[in-house]
Amino acid sequence: MHDVSGLDGYRSPPPDGQNRHINQKYTTEEGDFIIYAWYDKKLKWKRIKQDFATIFGRTPERIVQGLQGWCYRMNQRIPLWDQDGWLIFDNEDALGPKHISMNCSERDTQNKPMKPPVEENTSKRTGQLKKSAVRPRILRDENQLTANDWSVLQHFATILGYYEDAVKTLEGDGLIRKRKRGYTGSYGNVWDVINGFEFLLGKLEKYKAMAKDFPDPEQFRIGINMAWEKLDKYYTILDTTPIYYTALALHPAYRWGWFEQAWVHKPDWIRSAKRIVQEVWDESYRDFHIVVASNDEPVAKRQKQYYNAFEEHCEQSRIDSIQTEPLLDDDTIGDEYERWQSIPRLLIPLGYIRVEDDHILKARLQTDSGEWNDAEFDLNEVLGNHEGVIHWDGRDFASSVKNITFSMEGDSQVPILRVVLRTIDGDELPSDVNLAERIGNENGVFVYVEAASVENAVQSEFKSRHPFHDSLFLYLIEAPTSQTAGDVCESHLFDKYPEGWTVEGLPCSLPFAQVEHPAFRDLIRYLRPAADDLLPRSGDTVKTDLQWGYDNKKEFVKRALQNALSSIHIIPDNWASPNGLGVIGFTVQFVTEDHGLQSLVVRIKELEGEHSGEHMAEAIMEFIREYGIATKVGYFMMDNASNMNTMIDKVSDELEQEFDVFYDPLPHRLRCTGHIINLAVMEFLIGKRPRTTGSYGGPSEEEIEEWRKRGAIGKLHNIVVYVTWTPQRLQTFTVLTDGLRLRRDNDTRWNSWYNMVERALRPKVRQAITVFCAQEPALQEDTLTPSDWVTLAEIHKFLEPFHDATMANEGVQNSIADVLPTMDYLLHHIEAAREATTIPHLATMMETAWAKLADYYELTEDSPVYSAATVLNPSFKWAYMEKTWEDKTEWIERAKSRVGQLWRESYKSSSYLPVLRPGSAEEPTTRRLNGYKMWMNEQKATIFNTDDDEYEVYCREPVVMTPDPLKWWLEVAQRRRFPSLSLMAIDILSIAAMSSGTERLFSKLKLTVTDQRGAIDAETLNIVECLRSWDSSALIVPSDCRYVDAASGFNHSDALGREESGGGLDTVEIA
Repeated sequence: MHDVSGLDGYRSPPPDGQNRHINQKYTTEEGDFIIYAWYDKKLKWKRIKQDFATIFGRTPERIVQGLQGWCYRMNQRIPLWDQDGWLIFDNEDALGPKHISMNCSERDTQNKPMKPPVEENTSKRTGQLKKSAVRPRILRDENQLTANDWSVLQHFATILGYYEDAVKTLEGDGLIRKRKRGYTGSYGNVWDVINGFEFLLGKLEKYKAMAKDFPDPEQFRIGINMAWEKLDKYYTILDTTPIYYTALALHPAYRWGWFEQAWVHKPDWIRSAKRIVQEVWDESYRDFHIVVASNDEPVAKRQKQYYNAFEEHCEQSRIDSIQTEPLLDDDTIGDEYERWQSIPRLLIPLGYIRVEDDHILKARLQTDSGEWNDAEFDLNEVLGNHEGVIHWDGRDFASSVKNITFSMEGDSQVPILRVVLRTIDGDELPSDVNLAERIGNENGVFVYVEAASVENAVQSEFKSRHPFHDSLFLYLIEAPTSQTAGDVCESHLFDKYPEGWTVEGLPCSLPFAQVEHPAFRDLIRYLRPAADDLLPRSGDTVKTDLQWGYDNKKEFVKRALQNALSSIHIIPDNWASPNGLGVIGFTVQFVTEDHGLQSLVVRIKELEGEHSGEHMAEAIMEFIREYGIATKVGYFMMDNASNMNTMIDKVSDELEQEFDVFYDPLPHRLRCTGHIINLAVMEFLIGKRPRTTGSYGGPSEEEIEEWRKRGAIGKLHNIVVYVTWTPQRLQTFTVLTDGLRLRRDNDTRWNSWYNMVERALRPKVRQAITVFCAQEPALQEDTLTPSDWVTLAEIHKFLEPFHDATMANEGVQNSIADVLPTMDYLLHHIEAAREATTIPHLATMMETAWAKLADYYELTEDSPVYSAATVLNPSFKWAYMEKTWEDKTEWIERAKSRVGQLWRESYKSSSYLPVLRPGSAEEPTTRRLNGYKMWMNEQKATIFNTDDDEYEVYCREPVVMTPDPLKWWLEVAQRRRFPSLSLMAIDILSIAAMSSGTERLFSKLKLTVTDQRGAIDAETLNIVECLRSWDSSALIVPSDCRYVDAASGFNHSDALGREESGGGLDTVEIA
């Protein structure tokens, strides 16, 4: 510590906060001297003043002002850079200066000792930093980005954007999406590879021509030339693989027209490409015997607006290539390959047609003038159906039409409706209907299929998503019997589907877009055809349904919390998601009148900025306000991070200021038993932990040696890291173990070390480790000796009780009543193991673990609920502590005093009537109470409690062996005998022993935030995880998700006679 008495109580007048020259306390060299003397040399103020005056010859007043500025920094007044390079210190002390500004070099803002100045920035004359080092190098003027620099970066970003567009298109994302004409997969296509090279080379040439007008044109020219040369090198290599040219030539929208347009000045390239494709055809496919289908290729898609420059390039090149193709009058000449290249292509579809229900044909037709007309036709009329019988080809058919498909046939693209008709006798006959003739093709209209939507036409649905040639695929799936919407509604399927997704989809962590996947919809349709109409068409609809369910169910959760029999205990923690969200999540634990102990997820919220206690407190207070439980806030079960202390202090202040609720933070701040066990075990295993991994190539030699110094456990760690670092080593090792893998330790979980040692001690794995180490030169120094194996066996035996204690306390039903017995058990175990071990360094390790556990054992005195929970366990009462602490009588007396004080101040009633909480289920109603019954209850209570209160009577009675103390206190007998004490017991015994509830929440979140759901936000996570928790609880939370068919506007909830909003909120009672 520094001695500040040298200031002699001198206080300089507050500086003028508006005058920057007055606020400049000292020069850079003077400031650096003060920093060096105070932080590095740790001189006293008096000595600093003397040396300062000797070196710089300044007045004492100036020195004191300068030192005063750094005194504010020492007291964690963190400086901030302003735009002119000044350090501004904000001071909240009304007696001190409001701002102290210093034009000095930037320093560590975390109040850490400064490192000595670097040699190259030190003045040889004075030994101090040069003035050129006022700012770090990165902040110097010569390193600042100018306007030209930003312009250069913008051009770089534009050029790299074209590369990104090409890469995204060529790699695809593998997802199947529903589009107007069916389901489309987004995959990279081999025919786009050549297009990609042409696209990028063209962009580079364009920017090379423009580079002369850019800042730093030479840099651009060199970079573009190098990039062009690299692309051209691999473009040339494409000649060695004929698949690229063949794919492009066989693409119905490109063919050879693309080559003739793109390579118009490269006729040799075109001839070479044609030769390559011709060789593929002649050598591999010409002599194949195939069945050629009658219908032509589908019409090409219409042009659209593009946001990806490469896709736009591909589309434009396709359009341009059409104009270069000759149209042959005779398509019968040549072989099949030549005829394929000669067929002209259509670019823009001229209409749409949709088959709906069983018989309605809807078409959108375009005239030659470009006008669109919507038309609707009865299919029965088109087919000549009269009085339920279709007359076709001289035979009579039943009126039902089966397996309707649609195609465009022939060169003139005649619309053909292919139907399978069922005769009255049960025979089936496929037939084709020329729709242009049947509908009346008045204006020479060509039509194009958009989608077929017949409920029972499974074949048609498959074909719309898999447009394969008819001659290659036969669809053998029979359409299941259709189910009408009325039947579905009567079976409540409309009402059950959205809730079904909540119950089934959320526990499985399915993406919302799962409903869009064709395989999923095919499965649902196979199981129940009519259910396809109930499925949402997009993941956004699923999210809307879940939001509806969340909003409704939250009202019931609010009521459950407000009417809870116990206080609401909060278990918060912080978590960083795989997609970069920093969130606070917390569960609550409480007791309801009808359903006993409950643990619910109630909030996941993204924190803005750092995970400070203040930000966490804001999120918790938001939850307390929203759920209306300010008077029912119980205890906080948290880990041992310091920001948790800040958080609960802030919550305490907010509750008092906003709700006038006194909330003492110290006794309400409880520590997770699991975290305490983890700290004690990690202290035993490794003490101060070295780094576990190094660079990409593996741990450094220094890190390996540091682990090796820790004995057998460190050597085993080195072996496991080495084996698991590459797939090849792991494969070699698992051959020796018949598939058993080593388990890797990690930074946060002590039980990972326990599992690592447990797996290594298995005979087969132990033998494999010995053999593997003998074969690997890098592991010679880490080879485990017989004595090392003895040490590992003893470590495993020592860790077993910690493992047992952790598993026993992490369940929802385990309460804070188990904390003191658990810690007593572990301390006793450590003492016994310390006496029994014959390995000296293990004895030392055990002592460090005992010391760490004992430190947290003492911290339990901060809150009386630890002792109270033990006493309120009818199987323990005070007998447990009197036996366990028999040589610590002062501990027992202190615990009795604090538990008694808690009882008298918070729970003991002045009368003998039961204590009612505000908003509890037993709160009196407006109905008049029976006066005689009230008088009799008072007489019984008075007779029973003549001498002692409930707490003293309970303590005098013998212990009662019960496996579940909370359940015992919830029994009617105990609540009648001890009306006030039972409330205290229910309050305290409903506190969790660990924060494992929130840890489990984060484990589930890892399954939700997958690579396919990287864009999911914190609010969606909150909805998903809250619903997952609420739906699995025993609370009465009614199901009232809404699903409205966007196409028809039909509300399936209305079909059941249920109101859309509310859904019965006032009809279900919750205690």
